[in-house]
Amino acid sequence: MKYFFVLGKNKAISIAEILSVVVNIDSWELINDDVFLIETKKKIPSDIIKRMGGVIKFGKVSFETKQIDGDEIYKKVMTDLLVSEGKIKFGISDYSLKANFKKEQKLAMVIKRNLKDASRSCRWVTSKEKTLSSVVVEQNLMKDNGVEIVLLGSGDRRLVAQTKSVQAFKELSRRDYGRPSRDDKSGMLPPKLAQIFLNLSGVKEDDVLLDPFCGSGTVLGEALLMGVENLIGTDVSAKAVKDTQNNLTWFEKTFITQKSKKEIFQCDVIKLSKEIDERSVDKIVTEPYLGPQRGQVDQRKIKIELDELYSVALKNFHKILKDKGRVVMVWPVRILGEKKLYLDPDIKGFKNINVLPKELNSKLKRNLSFRNNLLYGRDGQKVWREIVVLEKK
Repeated sequence: MKYFFVLGKNKAISIAEILSVVVNIDSWELINDDVFLIETKKKIPSDIIKRMGGVIKFGKVSFETKQIDGDEIYKKVMTDLLVSEGKIKFGISDYSLKANFKKEQKLAMVIKRNLKDASRSCRWVTSKEKTLSSVVVEQNLMKDNGVEIVLLGSGDRRLVAQTKSVQAFKELSRRDYGRPSRDDKSGMLPPKLAQIFLNLSGVKEDDVLLDPFCGSGTVLGEALLMGVENLIGTDVSAKAVKDTQNNLTWFEKTFITQKSKKEIFQCDVIKLSKEIDERSVDKIVTEPYLGPQRGQVDQRKIKIELDELYSVALKNFHKILKDKGRVVMVWPVRILGEKKLYLDPDIKGFKNINVLPKELNSKLKRNLSFRNNLLYGRDGQKVWREIVVLEKK
């Protein structure tokens, strides 16, 4: 079976997340920069996208052909909809390099003719964008009488697929802006990034997960949704601890039926190993203090201070982690004109894990640091994120 994933803006992060979540992959390939295709003998459930922050759409390849043909699409994709009631809705998204609206229109007319011959009314869903957005697909085509037809590949190798699920934009927004305690001044990790970090860590439901800079509890909240049963959250700020407690209570009441074991308390990261037992934690996922975000600052001085803070933190992490336990954390990258100022904390006792396949390093080097770690940032931002994955030796 072949499945496709439409990638988010940062292709490297999206691919690394997919390869961390999907197991038993027989082969994979990157198609036209926007779509990641995998082949596996194991069925992938449609709701897999709910736990992924870097994927826009997910679906299954219906068939492969040398030339796209509307009649063939109707026979192999559309006939399943004939058992549904009401007007049939379909959309077409062509992710090939030579996509154009006239070709889509021609295909749509053939499909509409076939549906008319079958005595079914239909609607072809379009948009002003090159491909249908997840919003358009969710609102129009994710019901029993709807389908998004996805065209992939190029030349004499074309693939026709169906979208099975799209990113849950409404729910993500609610989890971000609907929670009771927010602290915009100190910055808040987006839920999508928290999902990605958790997936890169490989956290399992019965693991003990720690966020030692828990802030407003974004990482722990997303871990709750993934079913992680044992959560520890600490922060040097009493306000952050209270915010996390409030938000986790809201998460459980709003989204979750099962309860997890939670310990949320105030603690400076440099004293962490005195408060948490040695070799008791499976995974650490965190976005630590990144330094001042506003005003005129001495960037070199900040680097020295953060290198020292993170080195001490990692020393504490090493004591409380189990053997081969993982750390996923952010190291800020200061953008100084055309140059990037990286941190260099002491990672003694850990090995750095490059989560992106080496075959893609050259193609996606803009999304990678000099250490081949994932980079997250946009043009114009003064501080980017280097996503560092470490494993205890």
